[in-house]
Amino acid sequence: MQWESMGIAGTVKDLILGTSAFSYVNRKNETYWLHSMRSHNVTMYFFSKKDEGALPLPRGYYVVENQKTALPVLKKEKLG
Repeated sequence: MQWESMGIAGTVKDLILGTSAFSYVNRKNETYWLHSMRSHNVTMYFFSKKDEGALPLPRGYYVVENQKTALPVLKKEKLG
C-alpha cells in the first residue's frame, strides 16, 4: 500500500519540514492547538481548542502544563 493512499505522505512531509499544526493533549484528555497573534511588533503565542489556523511549534519553544488548570503554556528554551 502506498503512503499517499493512506494519507500518510502529507503527514510525514509536514513532520520532516516542521509545517504541521501543533496540538497538545492535556491530562484531562482535552486537545489544544497552538496559535499566535502580533501586537506592537511582539508575537504572542496561545492555545485554543479550535484547530483552524493552528501553527507548528516554533523552534526553541516547548510546552508545559499548568498544575492547577491543566492548560498548556508555551515556554522558550533558555540559552547558555
